[in-house]
Amino acid sequence: IKAGARIVGHDGGPVRAPLVDLKPHEMEELKALIDKLGPQ
Repeated sequence: IKAGARIVGHDGGPVRAPLVDLKPHEMEELKALIDKLGPQ
């Protein structure tokens, strides 16, 4: 959720342990999905 919010311009802050932020290639994949779906 936080990574997706960050991609569309909202900062949700860092994730809390034990979770970790997405890796760069995962962010690229998520951005591609968001771009494909467009605004909701």
